[in-house]
Amino acid sequence: MWRNLHNGKVYVGSAKSIRKRQEEHWRMLNRNRHHSEKLQNAWNKYGPSSFEFRVVSFCKESGLLVQEQRAIDQFDSYRNGYNCSPFASANMLGKKHSAEVRQKIGDAQRGRHLSLETKEKIRQVHLGKKLSHAHRVQLSKAKKGRIIPALMENLKKAVFVSVSLSRGQKLPAERRLQMSLVQMGHPTSDETKAKISARWTPERRAALGVITAARNRSRACQKSV
Repeated sequence: MWRNLHNGKVYVGSAKSIRKRQEEHWRMLNRNRHHSEKLQNAWNKYGPSSFEFRVVSFCKESGLLVQEQRAIDQFDSYRNGYNCSPFASANMLGKKHSAEVRQKIGDAQRGRHLSLETKEKIRQVHLGKKLSHAHRVQLSKAKKGRIIPALMENLKKAVFVSVSLSRGQKLPAERRLQMSLVQMGHPTSDETKAKISARWTPERRAALGVITAARNRSRACQKSV
């Protein structure tokens, strides 16, 4: 149940998964696409911080609609609340959208942007809240190896500049971090590793050792002078 803290009006619903249903309500309300026009208008007027989500009762799945109807009658949520129907209905209870319907919903939502005012309201609601350990683990797994395209392009440019200006020099920690971020999520294949290894023949390694030793001696002499 959603309750308006300003006037006490409520919206009543039912679901098998309370948390999932609550998140669905949040998403639709914040996108201004909730099926209850009355609740959506109140949400836009008072803001997310003016509403609380409360569980009225628990029951078996077979009794969900019975409990929802009792709550609608008890709180008078149709005539003096945000329910658009005086009767509890199954709607999508226990059902799943087909792949085609999910695709249409995704296409309709894609490209929509929240206003700065709505974003600020959402931020204020979540301010101070802490995610559970399980939720943080899920977010970490979902974002692992992902880099924003625009950030990726900027990092590539920065790394190119740093390499161009720093040949023969030790890269600073910031540049090395940028190079690491660019490579993140792009593991080297076994074939590439084999090619790299094949290039470093014993003769080439020995030559590099001689060059490095000479360079170190030169630097030591410059410091002593």
